[in-house]
Amino acid sequence: MESFDDPESYAISHIGWGLQDRAYWSVLSFYDREATAGMDARAFAGNFLWSTGPNNEAGGKRETACHIDIPMRHCTVELDGEEVVRRGKVLPAGGAKA
Repeated sequence: MESFDDPESYAISHIGWGLQDRAYWSVLSFYDREATAGMDARAFAGNFLWSTGPNNEAGGKRETACHIDIPMRHCTVELDGEEVVRRGKVLPAGGAKA
C-alpha cells in the first residue's frame, strides 16, 4: 500500500459478509489464482470481508489505484445489534439463540 504513495489507499472501501454455500476458503490451494480470481475466499458463507481503497462505484468520491480485499474467518457480524453471523456461521433470519 505504501508504494502507491496515496493516503486514500488506507481508507475503508467496503465491508460485507459471504453467503455463498458453494464457495470454499481453501479453493486457492486447488486451483490457479487466475482461474478463480480469489473469489471463493471473498464469498464463502460466514466470512467477513473488508476492503481498502476506492469507493466511487457505489456513489462515493474516493478514487485510488490501490484496492485490497481482506477476507477473514470465524468472525461474528452484527447488524443493528442483531447477530447475522456467529463465529463464522450464518444464522437463520431472526437470529438463532445458541
